[in-house]
Amino acid sequence: MTASAQSYPGKRCVCRHRLDFCDQTCVAGMLKTNFYMSALNLTNRRTLVVGAGNVALEKIEGLLVCNASVRVVAPEALDEVRDLASSGSLEWRQRPYRSSDWDGCWLAVAATADTETNIRVFEDGEAQQKLVNVVDVPPLCSFILPAIVRTGPIAIAISTAGASPALAKRMKGEIGALFGRDYAELATLLNEARGWAKRELPTYRDRKAFFESIVTGDPDPIQLLRQGDRDGVRALITRAKRRALTDTGEYRAPRRQKGTAGKGFVSLVGAGPGDPGLLTVAGSRRLSRADVVIYDRLAHPDLLDLAPPQAERIYMGKSQGRHNFEQRQINELLRKHAQEGKRVVRLKGGDPFVFGRGGEEAGFLAGAAIPFEIIPGISSAVAAPAYAGIPVTDRRHASSVAFVTGHRHPDDSDVDWAGLATSVDTLVILMGMHQLPAIVSTLVRHGRGAETPSAVIQWGTTERQETVTAPLRRLPEAVAAARLGPPAIIVIGSV
Repeated sequence: MTASAQSYPGKRCVCRHRLDFCDQTCVAGMLKTNFYMSALNLTNRRTLVVGAGNVALEKIEGLLVCNASVRVVAPEALDEVRDLASSGSLEWRQRPYRSSDWDGCWLAVAATADTETNIRVFEDGEAQQKLVNVVDVPPLCSFILPAIVRTGPIAIAISTAGASPALAKRMKGEIGALFGRDYAELATLLNEARGWAKRELPTYRDRKAFFESIVTGDPDPIQLLRQGDRDGVRALITRAKRRALTDTGEYRAPRRQKGTAGKGFVSLVGAGPGDPGLLTVAGSRRLSRADVVIYDRLAHPDLLDLAPPQAERIYMGKSQGRHNFEQRQINELLRKHAQEGKRVVRLKGGDPFVFGRGGEEAGFLAGAAIPFEIIPGISSAVAAPAYAGIPVTDRRHASSVAFVTGHRHPDDSDVDWAGLATSVDTLVILMGMHQLPAIVSTLVRHGRGAETPSAVIQWGTTERQETVTAPLRRLPEAVAAARLGPPAIIVIGSV
């Protein structure tokens, strides 16, 4: 059986340059190529596959799924290919490739280990202005085959411009997990409404606005389907139809801002501890539908890329001494944009309700009669120690843990440092770096062991994470030597 040819430095050249050893100059510009992404209807169209090994079989099966008429040319073939030919599922020409094999074919895939054959297939196709893909040889491709996530009527294509099929495969798995059968079911329900929309709504713009009002509606149709409420989605579509029509049968443009349906809505979303991969699925979905994102300095910049390109992004990182003033600004921004009918995501580092003033913002929204929700996030109080290999509880050493804010001096704080010194196994202190020496001396003075194992984790869970460990009495000195500062988590305990 033959495998696909691949171009790597040190191997003999497999493209038209015919170099003794590949230097990859032919693929230098591939990543800059702007491929035109499309979906082809191959039903009953003749396609050519040259080769009949494992790689060719994968391409053959993909073409057959799309109802293509497949012609295979190869002197030998895998048993699976022979069986498909015997059953009449494809045509197999059991011989080497000839230029005439292109006759009647719309596109071709070459999956052989023979460089000269691959080049001939490509050049013959180019001469006839037909589509050609030589597997794993980007310079011999007029089109590329992306990885496909296929669920019901939904197909999502992932391309790395030929740079890394392995990366495309990983992305395929992750995207497939994110967009499952609920999305396919929604696509089926929306398709049922297409005939009505074409008949009743006169323009493309009208129909586009109608479907967007459903897909981005409130309640979320995807959430309804996840709850098994198919009838709820049908009711959502019925209400959208009623809103779409005036007495003249024409679409009435929404009174609120474009891209919204009904009242504005605020999502208080926990951005997680730093690593963007730790954002919850619910948080990711809210970002993908946001009209406005209001974020702080602890939200990883990559998370902003999850929002639509047209979404407004507003930075509201707080500076020391201005918390109350800036909190009022944030509250007013939430009110303003929600009352304009927009979907607002308030993206807050960690969890909104763990030292994040999420409670204050929720209270403000409730008082202003603005619909909102809370989407929890993973708190750095547990995630940062975990990334440093430190459990906050361990049945051998610690059965209790306290999360404490340390932004104020212990002598001017509501925190019961004297009680915490001896009553809790593990202390996790947030926002305590400026008061670290005072916190340590207060804890030791009230009975915490001076040799208690302690750690400071700066920028926890991110690529910038740094960890310092020391006995409690020496922790300020070790932190100063390492030049660590905020944002950081302090962990004190035998864990």
